[in-house]
Amino acid sequence: MTQSNSQSAIISNSNTADEIEKLLSDCLCALYCPRKRFYPKKDYGSQIRCYRDLSEKYILAYARQGLSDFDGVYVKSVKKEQSYIAFNLLINDEERTVTMSYGTDL
Repeated sequence: MTQSNSQSAIISNSNTADEIEKLLSDCLCALYCPRKRFYPKKDYGSQIRCYRDLSEKYILAYARQGLSDFDGVYVKSVKKEQSYIAFNLLINDEERTVTMSYGTDL
């Protein structure tokens, strides 16, 4: 079994809702996982949880960095609320939203 270095978000007519949900779950995992702490790929993850009190501007930059290996996925915007961050993602020009709860982590 071989493993690709990048995630693919090529959505065609053959993709099911389950595949899209899995991709969104993979994106959320990459956003939540602290960068440089994932073995065997040190560049996996984001720096969002590595710092406290980040502005939306920095969260957006770190989210884009964390999902840069996901083909066809672009982080359009973020909205930081009191207990979660909402990420608006474009997946092959279809907008989706994922949220990451952080409680007191940030």
